[in-house]
Amino acid sequence: FEISEYAKNKAKNNNKKSIIINNLDKLDDDSIDIIIALHVIEHINDNTLKKIILNFKRILKSSGVIILATPAKNGFAHKIKKEKWIGFSDKTHINLKTFEEWKSFFHFSNLILFKSSNDGLWDFPYKTKNNKFEMLGIFYKMILQIFTGKLYLSHDKGETFIFFLKFG
Repeated sequence: FEISEYAKNKAKNNNKKSIIINNLDKLDDDSIDIIIALHVIEHINDNTLKKIILNFKRILKSSGVIILATPAKNGFAHKIKKEKWIGFSDKTHINLKTFEEWKSFFHFSNLILFKSSNDGLWDFPYKTKNNKFEMLGIFYKMILQIFTGKLYLSHDKGETFIFFLKFG
């Protein structure tokens, strides 16, 4: 699913077998195993996002999973960089929430958050004197994540929340 012509063309160039639609109504009920939206939900207001989630519920199989990634407001990077945090640099980021705010939003959308993580620190430099050991731990876990393909970081240890959800 994509509405941006630019993004559709990029996806088609990356994978010639991609089938890209611009209307979720064209998908059958209970037809999708997994929905992945990376750095999308921060661009959508809550009312529209609630409508999209209702469509997700319709098209997702009962055992289906939703994976979302969004900037981690109140994450480690935000706490260090404050108003200079990268999440604030994109004016189209209209829906930045703390971890607890996202949990509450998911709860009221009948979504169960069964796993959360973070991608780590990417927006260098991070000027901090007090958290050097914590940063070393984050970098160590980031390296593990990259080489193992498994998530080790806590949701609050970087730039991006990663949410694994299913419908309750």
